[in-house]
Amino acid sequence: MTAVRRHLEVDLVTDLEAVDATDVRAVTRLYQVLDRRPVYSAGLDHVVQTVDQHYARASPKPLTRRLLASLLHETGGHFEELGRAQEAEQCRRIAAELAPGGPDRTILYLVSAISSQQQLYVLGSLTVDAVLRALLHEVGRSGRRIRRARILGVVAYAAHSTGNVERLRGAVEALSVAADTQATGPSSPTTGPAC
Repeated sequence: MTAVRRHLEVDLVTDLEAVDATDVRAVTRLYQVLDRRPVYSAGLDHVVQTVDQHYARASPKPLTRRLLASLLHETGGHFEELGRAQEAEQCRRIAAELAPGGPDRTILYLVSAISSQQQLYVLGSLTVDAVLRALLHEVGRSGRRIRRARILGVVAYAAHSTGNVERLRGAVEALSVAADTQATGPSSPTTGPAC
């Protein structure tokens, strides 16, 4: 954790424990917009407008910024599917402003939030769920340096230990894909989290 803390230039425990529960509830509600099927343009517009209006003036905690950036990347992907390239680009631009450094840096930060040295109950179930969801999304966008199977193992462990069946299912599905493609080196997803 010391190496992670140095790399991120933040006091992780302090930053992550101080996450504003109101912000995390808002992020979770925005994620729920993306969960509605089919996803409508009006819902995607609502996500972007809410993030733009609420967080443009605010200075959210680093973890909240990372969660919002991941949410916007998901939203941008839906805009792309609807053929709205301009809105998709807007999502990417806002996400880059909120959390520069790309998916690899976001993954590093989010994994630190659920590492074995963090008490997950301190972060709260909504925060943990948002972190796990964002990690599942970011692993799909990550570069070659990220050991996907290991990160997915961390997600699976955190989801299991907090009773989050939906995220556990997502992690297991992603792990099976990672194993089938042999995209990463060998790792053990059952040994618990490690940074």
